[in-house]
Amino acid sequence: MGLCYMPCTIPRIRPSRCTARLALPWIHSFRLRKPLDRRIYELARKHCGEQPRWRISLAVLHQKSGSTGPLRRFRFDLKMLAESGNLPDYLMAVDVKRDMVTFYANGPKGKLAEVKDMLAGRSHASLAAHQKIRSPRSRGR
Repeated sequence: MGLCYMPCTIPRIRPSRCTARLALPWIHSFRLRKPLDRRIYELARKHCGEQPRWRISLAVLHQKSGSTGPLRRFRFDLKMLAESGNLPDYLMAVDVKRDMVTFYANGPKGKLAEVKDMLAGRSHASLAAHQKIRSPRSRGR
């Protein structure tokens, strides 16, 4: 038996579609060095998407992330990530009293949702996280 060849036509993909859907999530996730931070970013991108905010309990996020460590260590790591402001495209607020995490989209709708939560008495992103997003030095890295 010999080899059989069959011609096929592969559709051309517009570069803008490819960049918008495939490359963008990975470009941002490479800046995150810790695997847990990358996983949290992927979950925020999936669930928050175009919405102004996404709120989830720490226990459920612990399960979704696939973290094998104890919940108290996971809680500590999330607090550190939220205070650092290193999560691209999102601000995080950890509410210790309610044991919840809120992700705010980085844009006008996300800022408005954060202000509404502040007025409702919920926790909000730290000042350091806001400053990190605004500083021109952090954008180039």
